[in-house]
Amino acid sequence: NEDKNPPRYAYLPFGGGHRTCIGQDLALLELKTAITRLMQRITIEDPGKEANNSGGFIQRVTCYPKHMAVRVIID
Repeated sequence: NEDKNPPRYAYLPFGGGHRTCIGQDLALLELKTAITRLMQRITIEDPGKEANNSGGFIQRVTCYPKHMAVRVIID
């Protein structure tokens, strides 16, 4: 019965314990490589007066800005 209702934030995409996915290390390496290559090709800028960056934050499991905009340029 408890397997049908896992805790809300207990998402384990590769399993856990002795039954982990055999492709976990390869998948994580590919993800790190893809993110690294993507981050080398983008520029993040302040959009200036075009956006309403009025401050404040929203508090949930983590805190994040209430109103914040950025301009992302892919080279």
